[in-house]
Amino acid sequence: MDELKITEELTETSSWAAGATRPGVNLSREGLISELTIRANITATLTATAVQDCTTRGLSGVEVKGDKGKAYVDLKGTNNLGRLLALLNRCDTGVSGLHAEADVNAASFNQSYVMHFGSFPKDPFDLSAAIPARALSTLQIKVVCPAAAETDPAGLITAGTYTFGVNHVIEKSVPANLMVPAWEVLEWPHDADHSNYGKKIDIPVGGWLRRIVMLVQDETATVPVRKDDEITAVNISLEKTKQTILSGSWEGLKYQMARQYELAGAFAEKALGAIATTRPGFNGAMLLPAGFLIIDFRKYFNRTYGLNLMSNPLTGYTYQSGDVKMGLTVENYAAGDDTIILYDILQPVDPSYINR
Repeated sequence: MDELKITEELTETSSWAAGATRPGVNLSREGLISELTIRANITATLTATAVQDCTTRGLSGVEVKGDKGKAYVDLKGTNNLGRLLALLNRCDTGVSGLHAEADVNAASFNQSYVMHFGSFPKDPFDLSAAIPARALSTLQIKVVCPAAAETDPAGLITAGTYTFGVNHVIEKSVPANLMVPAWEVLEWPHDADHSNYGKKIDIPVGGWLRRIVMLVQDETATVPVRKDDEITAVNISLEKTKQTILSGSWEGLKYQMARQYELAGAFAEKALGAIATTRPGFNGAMLLPAGFLIIDFRKYFNRTYGLNLMSNPLTGYTYQSGDVKMGLTVENYAAGDDTIILYDILQPVDPSYINR
């Protein structure tokens, strides 16, 4: 029988609870999961103080774990993860996850967040990377809810429901060359101004590093807003060989991102009714999103998987923690500012799962 491609919405849901990690929801284990979607249906009366990205703030974290505690997605312990995922989704597909226009006095809004694991996000059944669900005995997803005031300090969240969608391919055993996601996140609190890439952050090793996704937040406002004047330059260096494989200004790297992702109109500003009194519209101008950057290693290295940070069988070299670093130039430091860094990492499938 040919493989079957199935889109499924789970019957089990999670309910919003302010700042809480919700109990796990069991995921389908019939096939290979290429994509997961979380849809947050949030009840909150938006007012003129609704904040930047208000409708994307309905999710603070997500975790997907399988057998032996293996984390395929470990995006917990952050603030405003939903904003990062929503911006990443728009870059990948050009589509907003907001299901209907939100406006002042809206009673609810409905925002989707997609976690596509392969390298070709416009194909929902892309198996360049997937979760080998059919080989697992357990697989759960958990969401972390935002605080009540996260979307609008004057129009608190009062209720919400999270539903889960799965795209998976069945009637296909786990292939030997399957890559699996090992996504993780770091929320780095800014600690000072740093010149000349002076802030060094260790990049995780032990897999293929496909992308680094960054969301910079200025917390001097009532709630964090995205700003471009916090991190002003980035580099990536291999410490063992003293090679810098990427360096550039924040604005220059954002423009490179726009070219690679063909962001011709994905971020045209649109005012949301009276909410626009807090952030003027831009007459449809095409803008790159403030405080947001994707560094995509596929344009420098392997065109599907990116930068190989696993052991090299030809040289016998094994990457250790600290061997690869990201250097940041930081300006305009203020207490409370932070940056969310998502590491889009892939790893070879566990050999014991092959052909199961």
